[in-house]
Amino acid sequence: MDKTFPTLLLAAAAALVLVAAPQAGRAADSKDEALNLDQHVNPETTPQERHQAALAAAEANLRKNLARCDKLETSDRAECVREAKALHDADVAKASDVLERPQ
Repeated sequence: MDKTFPTLLLAAAAALVLVAAPQAGRAADSKDEALNLDQHVNPETTPQERHQAALAAAEANLRKNLARCDKLETSDRAECVREAKALHDADVAKASDVLERPQ
């Protein structure tokens, strides 16, 4: 009986590591990704709704990237802000493409 409890604790710790490890890697990789507008598309939404959602996602992505830039050294901050704005411009252009796609 006394060996069962430590074994269960070890198994629980291993399960937590396996669950948490992919999440941490995914968060780090997603900071500079462009928007994937076709992800989780609901066919019942209108192009205008998808456009508005894409614009909102672009704005959220810009805020997140600018917050990351604020944590950098002054010498690196200007380049980071430029990259964040360029990514935002690309995301807005993709959002506009949603309106031009055929149904």
